[in-house]
Amino acid sequence: MQMKKMWAPLLALSFLTGTAQAAPEDSGKITFTGAITASPCSIAPDSTDINVPMGVVTASVLKQGGQATPVPFNINLLDCQADSTVTVKFTGTADGTDGTLLGLQGGHAAGAGIALLSDNNTQIPLGEDSSDIQINSGNNSIRLQAALKGNSTEAAHVVTPGEFTSLATFTLAYN
Repeated sequence: MQMKKMWAPLLALSFLTGTAQAAPEDSGKITFTGAITASPCSIAPDSTDINVPMGVVTASVLKQGGQATPVPFNINLLDCQADSTVTVKFTGTADGTDGTLLGLQGGHAAGAGIALLSDNNTQIPLGEDSSDIQINSGNNSIRLQAALKGNSTEAAHVVTPGEFTSLATFTLAYN
């Protein structure tokens, strides 16, 4: 009889302990992803998915091939092993009128595209390599710009107001 009295509290205690460990209320999950490269630099995590807000630009600025004020952005490189140069190539859906521009997608805006520029305002045509960019050992930032640009110089060409999204990918080639 005394054995039964001793086992009952132990069973209750083991049940409560097991329940508390099985379902913690304040928990979460972390997934780590990445890749290993043979390149001389690593692309910083903040540069693998860059968002460049282009702002609101009046259509009149883009008429006859006009260009809005460029918006700067960086591709950050980490742990570069040696001084060298790199080129950047942007790919994506080209504008239907001017294939050197990234086309506007995902909205109603039309008559313009996105010009991708080096930090000295030289356009990098879509699908072509930029000129050589110097990188040094250690961490580096490749300074670039993007600007909305009218896709035609014709006076009768219409720039249609509306929202847009555009997606480009970049590839780095080290020299």
